[in-house]
Amino acid sequence: VVPMMNPDGVVVVPMMNPDGVVVGNYRCNLAGYDLNRRWQNPHKSLHPCIWHFKHTLSSHSTHASGTSSTH
Repeated sequence: VVPMMNPDGVVVVPMMNPDGVVVGNYRCNLAGYDLNRRWQNPHKSLHPCIWHFKHTLSSHSTHASGTSSTH
C-alpha cells in the first residue's frame, strides 16, 4: 500500500500495441508477435514497444519489475 501512496510509484500504460489493435489483434502487434509472450525478453527491433517501455522504465526507477498487469 505504501508504494501506491507515492505518486511516482505507479505507471499506467493504456496500450502497448495500438498498431495491432487497428487490425483487430489485442494481444499481438502489427507484426503478429504476442506481446504477452515477449515481455520477459523483448528484442529491440522485433518488439520495440516493449523494449523501449522497459528501457525507459528502468532508467527512471531501480524498482521496475513490470510484473503487474490488469489486462
